[in-house]
Amino acid sequence: MFLVFERLVYKEPWPKLDFFGRLFFVFIVFALFSSLWSISIFDSLKTGFIIGLTLAGGYLIIKISGELTAPNIQFCTNAFIIGGIIGLILLSIEAFSGEFLSRQIYTTLDKKLPTGDTYPIIKPGLTVMALYIWPWFALVSKRYSVKLGLAGIVFAGTILLFGCAHTALLAFTIGALFFSAAYMAKRHFSYILTVFVIAAALFIPIVPDLLPDPTISGKSISFLPNSAIHRIKIWQTTTHHIVENPILGIGFDTSQSLYPRETNERVVFLPDIPEKSWYIWTEPIPLHPHNFLLQIWLELGLIGASLAAILICFIIRAISKIGPRQFDSAVGYGALGGALLVASVSFGAWQSWWVCTLLIIASITAVSLSKKCLR
Repeated sequence: MFLVFERLVYKEPWPKLDFFGRLFFVFIVFALFSSLWSISIFDSLKTGFIIGLTLAGGYLIIKISGELTAPNIQFCTNAFIIGGIIGLILLSIEAFSGEFLSRQIYTTLDKKLPTGDTYPIIKPGLTVMALYIWPWFALVSKRYSVKLGLAGIVFAGTILLFGCAHTALLAFTIGALFFSAAYMAKRHFSYILTVFVIAAALFIPIVPDLLPDPTISGKSISFLPNSAIHRIKIWQTTTHHIVENPILGIGFDTSQSLYPRETNERVVFLPDIPEKSWYIWTEPIPLHPHNFLLQIWLELGLIGASLAAILICFIIRAISKIGPRQFDSAVGYGALGGALLVASVSFGAWQSWWVCTLLIIASITAVSLSKKCLR
C-alpha cells in the first residue's frame, strides 16, 4: 500500500496493463457475472466484489513490486529478510513448545482454545512459511550467501516436521522438488509444467471418480490421513455437481451454499476395515471443495477453468524468462509449486486471507527476483 501511495504522491507512471492483466480482469469480470445464476446471488455478488477488488489491487501491487527503484528494493529486502527471521524464530518457539505463546495469548484474552487437532493455531502460519521461505531464500542468497539461505531452508523444514502440519510440509517438499527440477532441467521444466497444468485443468473433473469411494471401500487408501480420505469424498461429491452445468458453472462462491448446516449427516469412512473405520458429522461439501481447480470448475465451469489454466501458464512463462541466472527461475517455481499444492488440497479458492497471502507472496517474490535486487 505504501508503494501505491508513493506513486500517487510523486506522480510516478503507473504500470501498463499487459495481455496477462487484461486476461486477469476478464476472469474477474466473468466470475462476478456468474453470480447472476447463483442460488445465493447476493452473497455471491458481495464476496465477488470483495475478492475482485482484492485481486485487482494485488495485481497492481505485484506489477509495482517488479518495477521498484534500487533504493526501494534495498529497503524492502532488509524488511523482508528481518521479517522472515522473526517469523522463523516465533514459529520455531511455537512448534518446539506446543504452541506455548499462542496458548498464553488465548488464555490472557480468555478465548477458547482450539481442540481436536495437533498445533491447530499455528498451522496457517506454517503454511505461509512454506511459501514465504522461497523468496526469502533468494533475498538472503543475493544479499549474503547461498549457504546462509540454505541454512534457513533447512531450519524451516525442521520447524515444519515438528509442527505436524501435513499440508505445509507437503507444500514445502513440492516447492523443493520444483526448485531442484527447474534448476537442473533449466528451460525444459517450464514446458513440462505447462503441459501438466493444462492436462490437470481439463481432466480434473474425472480424476476423483477414479479413486475408491472411502464410504464404501477404502483398503487401497487406508494409509492416508483421515483428512485426506475425507477430501476424496468431498472431491467426488463436487464432480457429481459439475456435470449439472459444466460450461458456465453454478455461480461464483456458490459451493458454500449448496449444503447448509442443516444437511449435516453422519458419514462413516472405511466401513470395510473395522479397526480403522471412523465417522464424522459433516455436510457433503463443507464450505468449499478443498481444491481450487474443482471449485473453479464447479462455480465457473469450463470457461472459468480454461481462463484459470491460461493465467497459470502465463505465470509459468513469466517465471521461465526471469534471469539471468537459472537460480532465479528455480526460486519462482519453488514458490509456485508450494502454492499450487496448498490450493489443491486445502483452502477455498476465494478465502480472503488465502487470496491475500498468495498476492503478498507473489509481490515479495517479484521483488526478490528483480534484476535490481543484487548483492
